[in-house]
Amino acid sequence: MSAFASLMQRHPLIFFHLVTALAALLLGGLILWGRKGSWNHRTLGWMWVTLMACTTLSSAFIRDYKLPNLYGYTPVHGFTLYVAVMLPLAVLYTIAMIGSIGGGWFPMYFIKKGYKVYDGRMKAMLVIAFFPLVILLAQPLGYISYWIPVLLIGIGASAHAAWSANIFTTVSDMFPKKAVASVVGIGGMAGGIGGVVMSKLGGWLFDSYKYAGIAKSWMEAKAIGLADYVNNIQSLKLLNKKGELIDLNHIELRSLPKEVVEQLQSIDANMFDKLLQLQKPLVAAEMNTSYTIMFAICAVAYLIAWSVMKSLVPKYKVIQDL
Repeated sequence: MSAFASLMQRHPLIFFHLVTALAALLLGGLILWGRKGSWNHRTLGWMWVTLMACTTLSSAFIRDYKLPNLYGYTPVHGFTLYVAVMLPLAVLYTIAMIGSIGGGWFPMYFIKKGYKVYDGRMKAMLVIAFFPLVILLAQPLGYISYWIPVLLIGIGASAHAAWSANIFTTVSDMFPKKAVASVVGIGGMAGGIGGVVMSKLGGWLFDSYKYAGIAKSWMEAKAIGLADYVNNIQSLKLLNKKGELIDLNHIELRSLPKEVVEQLQSIDANMFDKLLQLQKPLVAAEMNTSYTIMFAICAVAYLIAWSVMKSLVPKYKVIQDL
C-alpha cells in the first residue's frame, strides 16, 4: 500500500494510468463473462470505453528516456497510437449498434399509440430519415475536435442501421411468406446496383474537383510570376518507374513519384517548392467542396427514399395474389 501511496505522490499521472488500465482489464473480464445485449452489459461497455480513453490519453503524456525513444516516446507508445485510432471506430460502431436496436423498437412506439402497422412504421422511418442530416455539420464543426465528426457520423450510421431494420420489415408486412425472400433479394440487388452507381459518382466527383483545383493552381502560379516554370514542366514527358506517363493536370505535385519530383526539382527547386505550397490549399478547398456535395447526397437520400416509398404505396395493402 505504501508503494502505491508513494507512486501517487511522486508520479500521479503514472498512478492514474495504472489505475485506469487495471480497471479496464478487470471490467473487460466482467463484460466477456456477462450476458450480451443487456442494459448492464451496454453500461459496462461504455465504462470500459471511457477507461480505455483515459488510459490512452494519460499514456501520451508519459515519457521514458531510458528505453530507445524519440523525444521520450518509446515503441510501447505504439499501443497508444493504435488505441487512439481504434477507439473512435469503436465508438462509431457502438452508436450504430444502438440505432439498429432502437430502430426495431421505434415503430412500436407509434403502433402502441393506435397507428396501424404500416402507418406507424412509415412515421418512424420519416423521423429516422431526418437524422442523417446531422452529418452535414461534420465538416464545418470538425475544427473543434475530431470527436465531433466521429459522433455526428456515428449518428448518421445509427440512423442508417435503424432505417435498415425497418426497410427489411416492410417486405414481411406487405408480402406473403413465400415471396419475402425473393422480394428482399430483388431489393438487395437494387441496393448493390445503387452502391456501384454511388461509388462511380463519388469517384467522378472527387476526380473532377481535384482536377479543378490543380487547374486553378496553374492559373494562380502564372499570375504570380511562375508562368515560365509551369509551361516548362507541363511540356515535359514525365514517366514513372513503370514507364507510365504522368499527367500533371490529373496528379497533385505532392502525390508524384520520387523520381518525377527529383526531375522537376532539378529544373528549379525553389520554383517547385513555391508551386507545391500554392497547390496544396487550392486542391484541398476544391476537395472539401466535393466532400460536402457527397455528404449532402447521402444525408438527403433517406428522405428521397421515404418519399418514393410513400408515393408508390400511399396506403397499406397486403399483397396476396402471388
